[in-house]
Amino acid sequence: MTIPSICGKRPGVSREVVKRICSAGGLRSAVVVCALAGAMVSAGAQAAAVPRAVYGVTGSGWSTPTVLFRTNPIQDVSCPSASFCFAADDFGNAATWNGHAWHSAGVVGGQRFYMTLDDVTCVSASFCAAAVDSEAVTGEVLVTWNGKSWSAPSARIGSALSQHDVSCTSASFCIAVSSPNSATWNGSTWNPAPNLAETLTSPVNGVSCASPSFCVAVDESGRAVTWNGQSWSPPRKVTSEILSSVSCVSPSFCVAVNGNRQALRWNGKSWTHQVVITEGGGSFYVSCTSRSFCLSLHVGGEAATWNGQAWSKPSKAGFVISDQRYPDGLSCISPKLCAAAVDVGGGGAVSFWRRPT
Repeated sequence: MTIPSICGKRPGVSREVVKRICSAGGLRSAVVVCALAGAMVSAGAQAAAVPRAVYGVTGSGWSTPTVLFRTNPIQDVSCPSASFCFAADDFGNAATWNGHAWHSAGVVGGQRFYMTLDDVTCVSASFCAAAVDSEAVTGEVLVTWNGKSWSAPSARIGSALSQHDVSCTSASFCIAVSSPNSATWNGSTWNPAPNLAETLTSPVNGVSCASPSFCVAVDESGRAVTWNGQSWSPPRKVTSEILSSVSCVSPSFCVAVNGNRQALRWNGKSWTHQVVITEGGGSFYVSCTSRSFCLSLHVGGEAATWNGQAWSKPSKAGFVISDQRYPDGLSCISPKLCAAAVDVGGGGAVSFWRRPT
């Protein structure tokens, strides 16, 4: 996942922003120093006592945000079912949702010292994969969750200052990307995959897999590549804007959103229908559960849904009440339920969307 360009306005400066500010010339310590200066207590910050969910739902269908981390923004949220979600802050402090309440879940990767999180994705309550940055391994590494504990950091996929994304279709297949590198998970080990060096050279902002033989990755130059199970395709110039997020449900249906409030669809052969779906704020996150349902959530807090034919009129998410509250991630479980990571004045919270009746 990525962080919106306006994140520099908030008190807690996201690690992704630090990555882009700091050059790659050995400024490893600058990442930590800048992050600490951004009001994140420390790399060993403890998660707040996780409260029970609050079910006050706004007219737009969004619940009152439940604060999970008092001082750190949530870096990602992933919900494979209505009874399980996994959320983690920038430093890997984690919480899980059991369908009724949030509970503290330790730290991604099991390390608290200079351990930061880039991305996490779950396919069930017993399998998640994450890209983390750990001083213990020097660089970005990949870890997996078995429902009880995290594996030891294994494959190194890139430098500490690059962006990383992971997508899984099952406990036996994941793909992780970090320009120019990629790696696949086969159920027991991570293995190097063909590089993106010949295709995407800009930072990758998202990857989504519909099967082990079909994935799409998008970058900041408005380009997309597809994975066929063996290699990455040549890049396609999809838009002149930054592609900020992509979600695929089949080899013939994906949706990507760009920084100009537009949604684009993949039909199996080409990207089509570049349409404006919000009135303000750039498009930033999209999550689809089928050809007939997607939800897109934007920096300005506007949300729009796709019904298989057209996008709805955008509505304001009730939790976005000021510049200090805006979305930080999105995961949809069904056409009736989605979860959004919400930045609340530098802290991290989760709000659930339930389809208004």
